[in-house]
Amino acid sequence: MTAAYTVVLFVAWDLSKYVLHRLAHQVPALWALHKVHHSAEVMTPLTFYRTHPLESLLFDLRGALVTGVVTGGFFWAFRGAAEPLYLLGVNVLGFAFNFFGGNLRHSHVWLSYPAWAERWFISPSQHQLHHTHECERNYGAWLAIWDRMGGSLDLSGARRILDFGLPEGELNHAPDDLLGALVGPVVELLRRLRPQAVGLATLLLVVPVYAAEADAPADEGSAEDNREDQDADGDEPEEQDGDTPSTSYTVEIVDKRGGLPRCPASTCAVRTATACAPTSACGARTPTAQPR
Repeated sequence: MTAAYTVVLFVAWDLSKYVLHRLAHQVPALWALHKVHHSAEVMTPLTFYRTHPLESLLFDLRGALVTGVVTGGFFWAFRGAAEPLYLLGVNVLGFAFNFFGGNLRHSHVWLSYPAWAERWFISPSQHQLHHTHECERNYGAWLAIWDRMGGSLDLSGARRILDFGLPEGELNHAPDDLLGALVGPVVELLRRLRPQAVGLATLLLVVPVYAAEADAPADEGSAEDNREDQDADGDEPEEQDGDTPSTSYTVEIVDKRGGLPRCPASTCAVRTATACAPTSACGARTPTAQPR
């Protein structure tokens, strides 16, 4: 299990480095940072560390993400039984590739592999070809299969005279200016990101305003409906305590002798020929003629 974990981690690291390295060449904002590495006109093993701090941060995050995913997967599948093989604190496969020529990738020492081997592994001379003005090839770190699959593999062939560095029009800093190498890429990065930043800011401002305008008519309509409901409720009789509606009753007393209704004592009315008529004042009765 240890050997399987070591191989999977090594392959995952190499693939992720190939992907990020290729993006650093093809995404203009990332290329602004990666120019620091490619502006070197003299190659030494220390050129490996010639990177902008922001680019170093991206590669470090990549390594942490890949290691976490692979390690987490193995610990979940095999309950913590996986542990990598290390040699002097380095993945044993990575140590072997660096020992057999990896440290010569950033140098003027031309070391190539047989053609069949360079289709599987990146030789130092292949990486040196990557550092010439025509740098859109050989993005891989150790394995060449990714470049072969991506159509960017270039075999070393016969030894060539190489011109390292970047063309004048591609530079965003002087190759030998430390301060410029730190500031120049950031200036270009911000300049390239400015249209996207303006577009994002516009999107963040326009969408809430549009959403508020779209909701406004619905809110006004709801307010009008609420007012109408309140008006309608106002026309209805008020309910007494206990939510019991009030009811009025009219009592009619019929005088069987004369066939006329008798005026209730509780009302202020006088009897007419056919009905009770209200009096002009409460308690005053106006006599009317009654049939004999």
